[in-house]
Amino acid sequence: MDCMLRLVEDIKILESAWERNPVLSTGLDDLRDVLSLESVDALLARGFPLPSVRLVVDGRPVPPVALAAPGRYGRSSTARVADGAKVARRVREGATLILEDLKSHLPQVAAFADSVSAATGYDTYCSAFLTPAGHPGVAPHHDTASVFVRQLSGAKHWRVSRPSRRWPLRESGPGVAEEGTVLEATLRVGDCLYLPRGFVHAATAQDAPSLHLSLALRPVTWAYVLRKALDLAAERREELREALPPAFAGVDAARLLPERGAAFAACLEELAASGGFAALAGALRPAAGTPGALLDAVNGQAAQANGPAKDAAKGRANGVVSGAGGPR
Repeated sequence: MDCMLRLVEDIKILESAWERNPVLSTGLDDLRDVLSLESVDALLARGFPLPSVRLVVDGRPVPPVALAAPGRYGRSSTARVADGAKVARRVREGATLILEDLKSHLPQVAAFADSVSAATGYDTYCSAFLTPAGHPGVAPHHDTASVFVRQLSGAKHWRVSRPSRRWPLRESGPGVAEEGTVLEATLRVGDCLYLPRGFVHAATAQDAPSLHLSLALRPVTWAYVLRKALDLAAERREELREALPPAFAGVDAARLLPERGAAFAACLEELAASGGFAALAGALRPAAGTPGALLDAVNGQAAQANGPAKDAAKGRANGVVSGAGGPR
């Protein structure tokens, strides 16, 4: 739970606002051990995968081909990387840089995100946003995941509006209408803003370049759990595996729906009574990676390989030699 106190001042406040209201926390640590301007610069210098690099100018995306580095020997066309110099030039001209999938490229980000996953029960996705001084970031939009916005460098002024639809299932895309501002604040180093999914937001860097870490929480909705439960019910009840009657049979399939719905409801009751529903919900939580699994496998193979070798060596020491004719 210590990781959560690097994102919010008071866990109780976050709990009461969860998925319902934004929460602004101030005076936290700088989080430099997780991400910094220097580590972002180092990522680009090494060659960051092109599909994970986005640039936005005045709310419009820059075509990825304009950022690609020249092909290199030994690197396939599908493994293109961004040209750091081209990216830097665009940022200098006012573009916002977004680096996606940071967990795959920075172990310290992955470790922090995994600890948040363990504390919340949600899978996480991390991105870095770098916006030049005085420039806007991404155009107003909403996300389908709740997000912690952790300010790491500079300052950024945020405007948050109420959702047009609570807990949306699809991304809005840029340029969605802002209706009814619910929060307006400037985030500085050590500040964090919790944005529930669906809230429309936009931000502008202040008098210095702004870098923030976006840590998104992918929700496990009840609709998703019920879809998985329906798959499980279909394995148990053959009437749920039955196909709809053919059109030429003249049977009204809608008339059969309540009957099949009752079968599904009965299966849900069975799951609840047996504890299977709780087990199903738990199985949908993100699985924590356990270091050492590969080493265990390799060491196990080594032990198996060493066993016969040691037995053979012991036999030779005792004057026993194995062959087609047996010991002699």
